[in-house]
Amino acid sequence: MTRKIMTIIALAMFCAAATGSAWAANTFEPLAPSAAAPMADGAVGVAEYPWQAAIGDMQLWLSLSADSSTLHVALRAPTAGWAAVGLGSLKMNGAFMALGYDDKGKPAVSEQTGVMFGHKENKTAVLLKSAVAEKDGATTLEFSLPAAAYLSSGSLKMILAYGKQDNFTSKHAKYAAVEVPFKK
Repeated sequence: MTRKIMTIIALAMFCAAATGSAWAANTFEPLAPSAAAPMADGAVGVAEYPWQAAIGDMQLWLSLSADSSTLHVALRAPTAGWAAVGLGSLKMNGAFMALGYDDKGKPAVSEQTGVMFGHKENKTAVLLKSAVAEKDGATTLEFSLPAAAYLSSGSLKMILAYGKQDNFTSKHAKYAAVEVPFKK
């Protein structure tokens, strides 16, 4: 019994480490309001976002407007396929999701809502701005949206994922759940 428990603990620690050490240790710096207003163009510039973290093999950037009304998000994933960010949950079910891919210079961004272990297209648009671009085998998705729905709990709950194909239906190759505290 002890050997089995030790194996389970070791496996859990390995899985936590694989999703990014900051998330596993819950050591993210709080996201604070900032005067930074990133441009959603599918390319993250130096110092464009005041908050950033490596989550496994993905790079996440965040910015909250000075009045805390707008959330700016960017995700770079090591794929020539799709990249996605879900907000409001640490699981797909119920999360608002922005998915994007760039198919040979033809960018596509979709707003979806998680339903159980899948997702469906939203009937109402939420994003204020969005862009996606593929460069050097990586896909960068950027978007901004009203922040109020995601600020109420004191932390920003997110799921991040990417897939290997240029569509909104193929299964993810990698994913992670992330919770970032807000600085009030």
